[in-house]
Amino acid sequence: MIIKWNPRRAPVEAIAAQWVRDANTIWCHLREGKRMCMCTQALTLEGVGTQANPARRVFRLIERTIDKHGNPLLLGA
Repeated sequence: MIIKWNPRRAPVEAIAAQWVRDANTIWCHLREGKRMCMCTQALTLEGVGTQANPARRVFRLIERTIDKHGNPLLLGA
């Protein structure tokens, strides 16, 4: 079963920064200026009554520094 996650109240920037800092994160370089990694997080979904269901959340993190035409993107400090 796939459940869509709405990250509206989640600290998405903090989660992404955690994966970028982790030395064990494996990055795939798709092209110059674009890299991607897949990350997972274990969690427990509360079920009906006292039943808890183990689940995992999968993130796809994409970092871009150059657009597809080769123009560098503005990066904030």
